[in-house]
Amino acid sequence: MQTAPRCIPTVLRPTLLIFLLCMATRGALAQTFTVEFRRWADPPLVKTRFGVYQTPLARLPRLLRSCRLLREVGVQDLRYEVGWGKPDALACSQVYGTAAQLRYDFVPIDALVAELKGNGVRPLLAIGYCPDPLKRRAEWSAWKDMPSDLEAWEEVVRQYAGHLRGSAGPSAPLYEVWNEPDLPPQVFFTGTPDDYGALYAGAARGIREGDGDALVGGPAAAWDLRFLNAMRGSPMDFASIHAYGNFPVQLGMIRDALRDRPDLPILLTEYASYASFPPDGPHSRHQAAALFFRDVQGMLRYPDLAKVYWAQWLDAGDGPGMGLVTWDGHRKAIFNALKLYSMMPVDRCAVIPDGSNGIGVMASADDRSAAVVIWNEQQADRTVTLRLRDLPFRAGKEELYRIDAQHASYVDNPTSEMLEPTETQLFRRAGVPSRTLSIPGESVVFLRLLPSRPLPAPVLPSPGTYVRTHYWFADRASPAYADFDPRTWTARLGMGDRETGTALIAVVMDDPAPTLVLRVKRDGPFARIDRHSLFGVRIDFRSHDGRYGQSALVHGGLYDPLGDASLPWGTRTAPSRVLHLAGLSTGRPVTLSLKRVAPADWDGTRVIISFILRDAGRNSRARIELTRAPGRGVPTSLFNQAVRQRQ
Repeated sequence: MQTAPRCIPTVLRPTLLIFLLCMATRGALAQTFTVEFRRWADPPLVKTRFGVYQTPLARLPRLLRSCRLLREVGVQDLRYEVGWGKPDALACSQVYGTAAQLRYDFVPIDALVAELKGNGVRPLLAIGYCPDPLKRRAEWSAWKDMPSDLEAWEEVVRQYAGHLRGSAGPSAPLYEVWNEPDLPPQVFFTGTPDDYGALYAGAARGIREGDGDALVGGPAAAWDLRFLNAMRGSPMDFASIHAYGNFPVQLGMIRDALRDRPDLPILLTEYASYASFPPDGPHSRHQAAALFFRDVQGMLRYPDLAKVYWAQWLDAGDGPGMGLVTWDGHRKAIFNALKLYSMMPVDRCAVIPDGSNGIGVMASADDRSAAVVIWNEQQADRTVTLRLRDLPFRAGKEELYRIDAQHASYVDNPTSEMLEPTETQLFRRAGVPSRTLSIPGESVVFLRLLPSRPLPAPVLPSPGTYVRTHYWFADRASPAYADFDPRTWTARLGMGDRETGTALIAVVMDDPAPTLVLRVKRDGPFARIDRHSLFGVRIDFRSHDGRYGQSALVHGGLYDPLGDASLPWGTRTAPSRVLHLAGLSTGRPVTLSLKRVAPADWDGTRVIISFILRDAGRNSRARIELTRAPGRGVPTSLFNQAVRQRQ
C-alpha cells in the first residue's frame, strides 16, 4: 500500500525557503584558506615600492606638519610636483628675475626637503612648469607653455639640482621632467612631443651637471607615449606613467615601449584605485582599503615596476579631497591600509588559495612577527576560516585589526581614526590551528601574531653610504624579480615559476666599510640549468680616473666559468677575480675584506655591489643581507646579537 505524500503547509513554505536559501548562501560564502608560515612564496612584500604623491596646492605649514605621518606609515618615497610659474602652486614664484638674470627663492623647497630627510623619505621632484621669467605671454595659462629660452630653462634646472645636492640625504632626489605633458586638451602643456623632447633634453643636461648622482626621467604620461619616445637620445634613468584604476593597461603599454631598454625601471608616479573623487566618496572610506590591497597584490607581480606613488598624500585645499590624510590632518582608511602593509614582514608565506570569490589573502613572517591580511572586494559580508600552519614561534600574542565602516576609517566614523587592535588574546602554537573571521563587505581584516618574547629589530651601522640602485630587466614578462632596500641593506632575488630567467639588481655605494659581511638565506633548488646558471655577489671598483676597471665575483658553487658573468654596469665585462665562498650556499656569514679583493687603483670611495640569480630553477629565491664586520664603532657583542636574530 502506498502512502500519500506529505505536503508542507502553505504557510510554512516561504519560511523554509528563506531558511534553505540562507544556509546555501552561508555555505557558499564561507571560505577556507591555509597559511603555511614556513613556506616562502613569491613575490615578497617589499617596502621599497609604495610611496605617495603630493600636489603643489597644499599649504606649506600643513604639508610640513604631515611629514611625521610619513614615518608612521612607513613611506620611503614622496613625489612632489614643484609647480614653478603656476599661480596657485606653492613654488609659483621660486624662480624670478629675468631670463638674463635669474634669481631663486629656495626657502620653501629647502624646508620641505629637510623635513622629508628627517623622516627618512626620499623626494621625487616633478620639475615644471614654465618659470615666470621664461613665460611668453601674460595670461594665467602661460605656465603651460614651452619656456621662451631653453638655455635659461637648463640653467634653472642646473641651479636647482646643484642647490639640493646632498640636502635630501645621502642619496640624491629623483627628478621627473614636467607632469602629464600629453593630457588633453593641453591641461599641463601646450607643446608637441618634439617640444617636450627639447624641454627634457635641457632639463636632463642641467640635472646631470648640477648633481651627477641624481636620477632623471619622465614623461609622467597620462597615456600618449610619443612623449616618451621624444626623450630618446637624452639621459634617462626611469620611465614614468600615471594610472587611475587601470594600472594593468598602463603598465602593459609602457612595457611594450621599453622592450629595447632593459635598464629602465617603470615608475607609476601617480596612482589611485579610483578614477573619480566625489567629496567623501569611496576613495576616502573603508572601501579604498580593500582596493588598496587588491591593487598592491597585482602590482607586486610586475618586477619592473620599481615604485608607485599613491595619489595623493594630503587633501588639496580646505575641504574633502583624494588624500590619504584629510586637509586638517586626520588619517583615512587608506592611510591605515598602507600602515598595515608596512607592518607586514617582507618575506611572504604561501596561502592556499591566495584568493577566491572576491576574497584576497596575503601572509608573511619573520622571527619578530607573522601577519595575514584579508580583504573583501564584494559588497556582501563573508566568513573566512584561516588554517595556520608552522608558526615561526611557539607562543605569544594575537592582535586583530579591522578597517571597515566602524573601525580605523575616519570619514566613515570620526570616533575611530587610529589603527588599533579590536581583539587581543594569548596563544600557543598548538592552540591556534584555525581562526574563523567575519569580513564585512568592502573591508579589511588583519591578523598579527607576536612572540611572547618580542625581539627588537637589529640595528647596525650601515656598511656604507647608499647612492642609487641599478636595475636590469632582461625579459619584462619574466616573473624573475630583484629588490634592494637601502634602509635595511637587504637584497631579495627570485626566479618565480620559471626554470630560467635573470634576477639582477645593484647598489652604488660610497665609503664602504673595510670588511663587509654577507648573510644569505636561500630556498628552492638552485639547480645548474645551463652554463649561465649563477648565484653570486659581485663588486666593481671605481678607479681614480672615474672608470670601473676591476671587479670581483663571489659565489657559493652555482657558477660556470664558461657562462656569461658580465654586467651592464661597472666594468661591463666578465669579473676580474672569482672567489668561491661556501657561505653563500650554506647560510653561514661570509666575511669579505675589500682590501684583499680591491685592485691597486681603486679610488677607495665608490663600489657597485651587484646581486645576481640566473637560470637557477623554478622557485629558487634568496635573501642577502649586507652589513659591516664588527670593528671601530661596531661592538662585537652588538654584531653577534644581530646575526643571531637573523638566523
